[in-house]
Amino acid sequence: MKEKQKIVYYCDFCKKKGLVKHAMERHENRCFKNPDNLRPCFECNCLKKKKITYYVCYSDIHGETECTAEIFHCSKKEIYLKTPQNDFDKKFYEFDDQKENNYISMPRKCEEQEKITF
Repeated sequence: MKEKQKIVYYCDFCKKKGLVKHAMERHENRCFKNPDNLRPCFECNCLKKKKITYYVCYSDIHGETECTAEIFHCSKKEIYLKTPQNDFDKKFYEFDDQKENNYISMPRKCEEQEKITF
Protein backbone atom coordinates (compact mmCIF):
# COMPACT_ATOMS: atom_id res chain seq x y z
CA MET A 1 0.00 0.00 0.00
CA LYS A 2 1.24 3.47 -0.90
CA GLU A 3 0.65 6.47 1.28
CA LYS A 4 1.20 10.09 0.25
CA GLN A 5 0.91 13.26 2.21
CA LYS A 6 -0.19 16.36 0.32
CA ILE A 7 -0.64 19.97 1.24
CA VAL A 8 -4.25 21.12 0.98
CA TYR A 9 -4.98 24.82 0.49
CA TYR A 10 -8.17 26.40 1.87
CA CYS A 11 -9.90 29.63 0.90
CA ASP A 12 -9.93 32.16 3.75
CA PHE A 13 -13.44 33.28 2.80
CA CYS A 14 -15.42 30.16 1.89
CA LYS A 15 -15.08 26.41 2.35
CA LYS A 16 -13.37 25.68 -0.97
CA LYS A 17 -10.18 23.65 -0.88
CA GLY A 18 -7.62 22.64 -3.47
CA LEU A 19 -4.24 21.04 -4.01
CA VAL A 20 -2.71 23.72 -6.25
CA LYS A 21 -1.54 26.87 -4.45
CA HIS A 22 -1.72 29.35 -7.33
CA ALA A 23 -5.19 28.12 -8.28
CA MET A 24 -6.39 28.67 -4.72
CA GLU A 25 -4.84 32.16 -4.67
CA ARG A 26 -6.68 32.94 -7.90
CA HIS A 27 -9.91 31.66 -6.38
CA GLU A 28 -9.47 33.85 -3.29
CA ASN A 29 -9.09 36.93 -5.51
CA ARG A 30 -12.42 36.11 -7.19
CA CYS A 31 -14.29 34.57 -4.26
CA PHE A 32 -17.77 36.04 -3.81
CA LYS A 33 -17.33 35.91 -0.04
CA ASN A 34 -14.14 37.97 -0.18
CA PRO A 35 -15.01 41.38 1.36
CA ASP A 36 -12.83 43.13 -1.24
CA ASN A 37 -15.30 41.96 -3.90
CA LEU A 38 -18.43 43.42 -2.28
CA ARG A 39 -19.87 46.35 -4.24
CA PRO A 40 -22.91 48.58 -3.63
CA CYS A 41 -24.06 47.86 -7.19
CA PHE A 42 -25.19 44.39 -6.15
CA GLU A 43 -27.76 45.98 -3.81
CA CYS A 44 -28.98 48.65 -6.24
CA ASN A 45 -32.15 48.85 -8.34
CA CYS A 46 -30.19 50.43 -11.20
CA LEU A 47 -28.13 47.29 -11.86
CA LYS A 48 -29.52 45.35 -14.82
CA LYS A 49 -28.19 42.75 -17.22
CA LYS A 50 -27.94 43.72 -20.87
CA LYS A 51 -27.31 41.48 -23.85
CA ILE A 52 -24.36 42.59 -25.98
CA THR A 53 -22.78 41.40 -29.19
CA TYR A 54 -19.03 41.21 -29.53
CA TYR A 55 -16.64 39.81 -32.09
CA VAL A 56 -13.72 37.48 -31.56
CA CYS A 57 -11.04 36.88 -34.16
CA TYR A 58 -9.66 33.36 -33.78
CA SER A 59 -7.41 33.39 -36.83
CA ASP A 60 -6.90 35.01 -40.21
CA ILE A 61 -8.44 31.98 -41.88
CA HIS A 62 -11.74 31.90 -39.98
CA GLY A 63 -12.14 35.65 -39.52
CA GLU A 64 -14.30 37.19 -36.84
CA THR A 65 -16.95 35.24 -34.98
CA GLU A 66 -20.02 36.99 -33.60
CA CYS A 67 -20.83 36.13 -29.98
CA THR A 68 -23.37 37.37 -27.45
CA ALA A 69 -23.21 37.72 -23.69
CA GLU A 70 -25.11 39.31 -20.83
CA ILE A 71 -23.20 41.88 -18.81
CA PHE A 72 -24.11 44.27 -16.02
CA HIS A 73 -25.39 47.72 -16.92
CA CYS A 74 -26.13 50.71 -14.66
CA SER A 75 -29.36 52.24 -15.92
CA LYS A 76 -28.78 55.44 -13.94
CA LYS A 77 -25.26 56.23 -15.18
CA GLU A 78 -25.71 54.46 -18.55
CA ILE A 79 -22.46 52.52 -18.25
CA TYR A 80 -21.48 48.87 -18.46
CA LEU A 81 -19.91 47.43 -15.32
CA LYS A 82 -17.27 44.79 -14.69
CA THR A 83 -17.57 42.87 -11.44
CA PRO A 84 -14.42 42.47 -9.35
CA GLN A 85 -14.38 38.84 -10.47
CA ASN A 86 -14.37 39.60 -14.19
CA ASP A 87 -11.78 42.34 -13.82
CA PHE A 88 -9.40 39.39 -13.99
CA ASP A 89 -10.98 37.89 -17.10
CA LYS A 90 -10.13 39.15 -20.55
CA LYS A 91 -12.86 37.33 -22.45
CA PHE A 92 -15.73 39.07 -24.22
CA TYR A 93 -14.95 42.74 -23.63
CA GLU A 94 -14.39 43.83 -27.19
CA PHE A 95 -17.66 45.52 -28.00
CA ASP A 96 -18.26 49.02 -29.32
CA ASP A 97 -19.13 50.77 -26.06
CA GLN A 98 -15.83 49.71 -24.51
CA LYS A 99 -14.00 51.76 -27.10
CA GLU A 100 -15.85 54.82 -25.82
CA ASN A 101 -14.62 54.18 -22.24
CA ASN A 102 -18.16 53.24 -21.30
CA TYR A 103 -17.12 50.00 -19.56
CA ILE A 104 -15.68 50.35 -16.06
CA SER A 105 -15.10 48.35 -12.90
CA MET A 106 -17.85 48.51 -10.29
CA PRO A 107 -17.08 51.33 -7.85
CA ARG A 108 -16.48 50.61 -4.17
CA LYS A 109 -18.85 53.48 -3.28
CA CYS A 110 -21.72 55.02 -5.20
CA GLU A 111 -23.56 58.19 -4.24
CA GLU A 112 -26.38 57.43 -6.66
CA GLN A 113 -27.21 54.00 -5.27
CA GLU A 114 -30.91 53.12 -5.06
CA LYS A 115 -31.21 50.39 -2.42
CA ILE A 116 -33.36 47.41 -3.30
CA THR A 117 -36.53 47.36 -1.20
CA PHE A 118 -38.66 44.30 -0.69
